[in-house]
Amino acid sequence: MKIKYINKNQKTDLLIFSGWSFDYKIFETLNFQANFIVCDFIVLKNYQQIFSDFFYDLKNNNDFYVLCWSMGNYILIDLLQSNYQIFRQKPKKIFMIAAALKFDEQLIDNMILELQANKTAALDNFYKKVFFGDKQLYKFFLQNFRDYYVNLYQTDYLIETLNYLKICKFQPHILKDYSVILVHSEKDIIAPFSDFLEISKQLENANTITTKFTHVPFLYKEVLDKINAELYNS
Repeated sequence: MKIKYINKNQKTDLLIFSGWSFDYKIFETLNFQANFIVCDFIVLKNYQQIFSDFFYDLKNNNDFYVLCWSMGNYILIDLLQSNYQIFRQKPKKIFMIAAALKFDEQLIDNMILELQANKTAALDNFYKKVFFGDKQLYKFFLQNFRDYYVNLYQTDYLIETLNYLKICKFQPHILKDYSVILVHSEKDIIAPFSDFLEISKQLENANTITTKFTHVPFLYKEVLDKINAELYNS
């Protein structure tokens, strides 16, 4: 696992934790005026120490934010509740996109069986669910990202991270001392909107941004504009 600092000559650093089977590339199409901190994949053992070492060596005074999407929300919570001092400074804001309280274990087991039978077909089936409700956005993904993501990870890694998701539970109390912005779609068929409503109740001080369709609300301009407004005006 490698953590990369992508310098865009900005005064803001944005740590990105992406969703299952994706990486940070899907965020590069967006107009975030921030330097990116990303990892190529997550090693699910001892990764807390890797992040702690990285931030210890990162010597700058930039404003620091975190953006998590789907599986990435659990990765951040694991980091925050670890015994390591992960960040040199407290994030100014944390964007939690498409967070689920817990993913259904039976659905995950079915996905594992699909992967074992045919990785490409399993991923294509998953991507249809990710972009459910917006054919135009799904077409954009197929034309620009589908081939890259189908070939990005080995089957063993995809299964390992699915098994990780089986044991993950969203723990709002870990975030009580942070400024959180919850971003969700009403018709998300992967992370139910009911989970967003419950998390919003438990994080009473969190701000919210919502849109209508898909598991990728950050790809909509109106959502991106609101995220950028939070980034630049805080």
